[in-house]
Amino acid sequence: MIVCRVMGQAVSTIKDKRLSGHTMLIVGRVDDDPNVVLDRFVALDGVGAGVGEIVGVIQGAPAQKAFNGEEPPIDAVIVAIFDSLSIEGKQIYKK
Repeated sequence: MIVCRVMGQAVSTIKDKRLSGHTMLIVGRVDDDPNVVLDRFVALDGVGAGVGEIVGVIQGAPAQKAFNGEEPPIDAVIVAIFDSLSIEGKQIYKK
């Protein structure tokens, strides 16, 4: 699972029909400082995340299986919204 910050939303009127009804969000991978975004990509939202939230993202084949056999053509899915993060005993994020 990759720790990311939700940066914004991606809207597409023309897309694969298996993506209909799903929200696409722009997320940025974060490291020890959740305010510093290292790179950005699009992830399908599986949990109702909002802009600014710190989330857990899965990628690849596991991401396609996150939708109960529907298998939309995706590479990344948001599967968790984090309440807090601690690294080596130091809290780096709290909602």
